Amino acid sequence: MNNPTVLIHTEGKRIELITSYRPDDSCSFTLHKGFYSDGASIPRYLWSSIGSPFHPQFIPAALYHDYLYFTGCVSREEADKEFYRLLRLNGVGWFRAKAMYNAVRLFGKNSYVK
Repeated sequence: MNNPTVLIHTEGKRIELITSYRPDDSCSFTLHKGFYSDGASIPRYLWSSIGSPFHPQFIPAALYHDYLYFTGCVSREEADKEFYRLLRLNGVGWFRAKAMYNAVRLFGKNSYVK
């Protein structure tokens, strides 16, 4: 998996793509330069156990997941499955990836575009 080139705006708590990016060949969509994300949307009180929303292992999955949610180009369930797949592909352990997947399934509904 290739990693995106990003600029992290810590004061604004967001990530900005500075080049176009597609996580791997099985991903259907390319994210374009300038796309913004809030990272992995992990509440601050969980950073010590899960990790920072800007952890390098989370960024590819978080960017792609946010893009899928923002555009609504796939169902919410498909976007969440893709998030999990990309976390695992980028070396996030099974337990942590599953916890993050379960969190987006439980709490992501209001962020999905449709």
